[in-house]
This record gives sequence, structure tokens and C-alpha cells, in this order.
Amino acid sequence: MNFMKVLNATKNISLESDSPQLALTIGHYIKHIALLKSSIGVQTEDEQMIKEARHFTELYNAHWNDRVSCVAKRRQQMRHINKPTKVPLTSDLIKLKDWLLQQLRNVIKVENPTRVLWEKAANMAMVRIAMFNKRRIAEVSEMKVTDFTEMEAQDDIDSEIYNALDMSEKILSKRMKVIEVRGKSTRSLRKVCVLLTPDMIDAVRYLLKTRNSSSEFLFSRQSDNTPLDGCTAMRTITKACPGLQQPGLIRTREMRRYLATTAQILDMTGAELKMVADHMGHNINIHTDVYRLQSSILEKTKVARVLIATENGSISRYQGKNLQEISLEDIAEPVSFEDSWSEGATGTGTGTDAAVTLSGDESDDEIELPLSEHSDENKAISCSPTSLMSKVQHLKGKQVTARSGRGMKRKWNGEENDFFLNFFKEEITQNKMPTGEKIVKAQKKLNRTVAQIRTRVHNIIHGKQKVA
Repeated sequence: MNFMKVLNATKNISLESDSPQLALTIGHYIKHIALLKSSIGVQTEDEQMIKEARHFTELYNAHWNDRVSCVAKRRQQMRHINKPTKVPLTSDLIKLKDWLLQQLRNVIKVENPTRVLWEKAANMAMVRIAMFNKRRIAEVSEMKVTDFTEMEAQDDIDSEIYNALDMSEKILSKRMKVIEVRGKSTRSLRKVCVLLTPDMIDAVRYLLKTRNSSSEFLFSRQSDNTPLDGCTAMRTITKACPGLQQPGLIRTREMRRYLATTAQILDMTGAELKMVADHMGHNINIHTDVYRLQSSILEKTKVARVLIATENGSISRYQGKNLQEISLEDIAEPVSFEDSWSEGATGTGTGTDAAVTLSGDESDDEIELPLSEHSDENKAISCSPTSLMSKVQHLKGKQVTARSGRGMKRKWNGEENDFFLNFFKEEITQNKMPTGEKIVKAQKKLNRTVAQIRTRVHNIIHGKQKVA
């Protein structure tokens, strides 16, 4: 049967070219060809052709997905796992913007530009607009002269809406202009907005004033009526800009990912997120699933809050809170101590009596850094490794070995141990952390800080400290 030959040939071509997408593309064409054959048979009243096309389509529907499409899609998905997807560097975007502004300022001073200089200015203005708006470069390159002239002729703001804006929004509305152009979708002819800043408006006015072409396109070639190639302009300009670290990443697709990813820093509502997605010319699902990357920084900060709280068994304490309301001090895991400290003070750097103690590699002497007397007893103090080591080196240079009264380790005596174990017997038995209220009650009986009590309970529950 010819169908099996076509199927095997498609699989072989896809494997030889190492392109899973090729198999999917061929499949779409083959199905369309079978449909065309059937329609030709209907037009010519050829029953044999109709029968062959129908049988081929039935075989295609029964076997193609399992034998070709699913395999190709799985190969694609496996390639995308752990594949680094990069976005442009912020420093590169700033350098390119500054360089473009300077170049455009120099070009628009020329009253009678040559054809080459005019097209150079058009390319730079086109890239500048695409960079600012994070628009697809084709949408900008196909802007028409009438789009700009109609924008300048109309007053695009309603007085009632203008009066409802705050001061910063009023300033932006005066400085910015909006052009509506056709988006990527050819089915619904979706309109997307392009914002123009004063420097872009000046550049476009210069191009209209000095152009020789009668083309309908705003960024057209002087020799014919076709628009300039935006992709070529983007590559040429990024290569020409000096000082860029990764010019190859400055492409419209990557810049759209950059906007979608960095916008996660803002706490936007659903309506605000929809406005950003509408500006980019797609819906929220495409915005979040395709363009927005999960930044490793956000993964390590926001998601880590959930993971740490889950590991500590304390996630139920944060019911009804969002991730931003969960402070790191509340969920920070106490420092692990050696068994030799099991009966010593187990402060985590919290409270007025706590001290950070480090052991040297060549000596058993300990250097203690007393903490501020004004530190909050219910919050953990974060100390960066750099600042901590600088303090340690400073103290070592002065050969400070004496301990202050506040920095001394104090063992738990028998009376304290008995009270502690009896008071927190239920929590230790059930492996759950006590409430803050109960810890405060214990603090009134024990001459310890809240952090020391909480840390000791945690370490006993997790087996990091022996029960005295």
C-alpha cells in the first residue's frame, strides 16, 4: 500500500535531517494533498480517485498520529528540556538604545540625504520602534504612511478620560502617540498598538520629509515599493553597535520574552496583565505559556519560600497569604549544630543574647560576634557571607579571643531541660513546631530568647540535636 511507503519515507527523511518539525510539516501537506485529490475526483466524477483518496485518508487518521506525529513531538519536547533559553541583556538593550538615539540625531541633521543614508535612517528608526514596543519586526516594517499621517491628524484622547488620569499619566499621554497597525493574526485582522516617543516621531517626520519614493510603506526601499527587510536591519544594526556583549540575542522574539519575563517583577492584576498581552498582540495564555520564562532568580526566591515552609512543616501557618507576604525570617531553617553543642546555646543569630560563632581551621579558639542589642527577638538576622567574613578577619587581625558576657555560650541546666522537655513534650512527640504564643510562654519561664527556644525544638524534632 502506498500509504506505508509514504509513512516510512517521512520518518526516514525526518531522522536523516534530524528535524522533528519536518515530519510534522510533511504530515500536514500529505493530508491536504489527499483532500485535494478527493475534491478533484468529485469534480471529475472519478469514483476510483475518490475511493483511493478516502482510503488513504482513513489510513492516515488511523496510523499517522501514533507512528509519526507523536514520535516527532516527543523528540521536540525532549530537546527543549533543560535547553537554555536566553533573553537579551539589559545592559545591551540600554547601550543599543543610546547608540541608536545618537545615530538618529546625527542623521536627521542632514537636509538632503542620499538613498543609502535615507535607508540607513529608516532602518534605525524601524529598529528603535520595534525595540521600544517589543513588537514583531514585520509589524513595524509594514507600517504605512497613512497610519502615521492619520495619527497626527487626530486628537486621540478624550477630555473626560484625560481628567481622570494622574499627573504622570497625563505627561505620558502628551508625550506619546499611538498608531494602530495590523497584527500577526490574518484571520481576525487583529489590531495592535505601536507607541511612539518624541524621538521616534521626529525620525519618522524626517523620513517623510526627505523620501523620494511614492510607496505606501513608511519604511520603504527608495528603489521600489516594497518595505525594508526588518530582520536584516536588526542583524546589521546590532552588529554595528559597539560594546554589545551578546548582540545575537537582540531579536524581536527574544525581546518579547524579555518583556514577558521581567514583567513578573511587577505585581500586576489580571486586567493589567491582559493590557500587556494585548499590546504584544496575543492572549494571556500565549503570554504566560510561550513567551514568559521562569526566571531562575524568581525560582530561587518566590518558589523557595514554599519549599522551605513545606520542608519545615509550617506551611499551614501562612494560610491566606501570598508569597510576598511570607517573610524569609519566618521560614528560615535554623543552622545545623554539631552534637557537641547539644547541651549548649543553640541561637541562630536571633535575639539580644545570640552570637555568631565560627571555628578556625587550625585552632579550637572561637570568635564570637555579639549582635546588636536592638535586634528583634522574633526575627532571624540575615548576614551575608562577605560581610560576615570581613568581620571575622577584622577580629582575627586584632587577635580578639575574649568573650563578652553577651556572647558566652550557656548550657541548659537540669531544671531548664526538665521544664523544656515537659512543656514541649507534645510537639516533640508529634514532630510539629510549637506556636509562637507557646514559645513566648516558655520564654517567661526560661532565661532564653525566642529564637533559641524555637531552634532547639526544631533541631530535636529533626534529629539535629540529642534530647538531654
